[in-house]
Amino acid sequence: MDIERTLQQLLESHSRAIERMDRADARADRAEKRMDRIDKQLQSTANLVRGGMKLIVEDRKRHRKELAELGGSIAHRLLEQLRREGANGRH
Repeated sequence: MDIERTLQQLLESHSRAIERMDRADARADRAEKRMDRIDKQLQSTANLVRGGMKLIVEDRKRHRKELAELGGSIAHRLLEQLRREGANGRH
């Protein structure tokens, strides 16, 4: 049995295993950087959506107020028109 040859093979095997681990670590680091970038993009998108939702809510409130005012104005004009035309609706 050749102990030196066996030790050499063990060292080479260990060296290859370390190289594989180093490559795996490098891949994991790259994947983590990609995930960080994706997380930032998702956060930015979420912020945009939140801002858009605020605008929509404000716009809806404004439109409801305008519709209420318009509805009141139309009802007022209709009542005035009915009063002017007389009790039976004729001129």
